[in-house]
Amino acid sequence: MFKMKKATYTMLDGSKRTIEYDENAPCILCGKPVIEVSMAGPTICPWCDSGCPRPEVAIIMSQKFLARRK
Repeated sequence: MFKMKKATYTMLDGSKRTIEYDENAPCILCGKPVIEVSMAGPTICPWCDSGCPRPEVAIIMSQKFLARRK
C-alpha cells in the first residue's frame, strides 16, 4: 500500500485544512502524475490548474495545433 501525501492550507478565517492525496494519481486533464496538490484540488496537477502545461505536454499540444493548420 502506498503512503498518501498531505498538504495543509491556512484558510481566510485562520483555520487549517489538510488534504491527503496520491502524488502518483493521474491528472484528469493531462494524464501525468499529479505530483503536488493544486488550488483546484487533488485531481488536477498544478500545471493544468494554472493553464500552463508541462513542457512535454506543451510540445505535443503545439504539434497537434500545427498539424490541424495544414
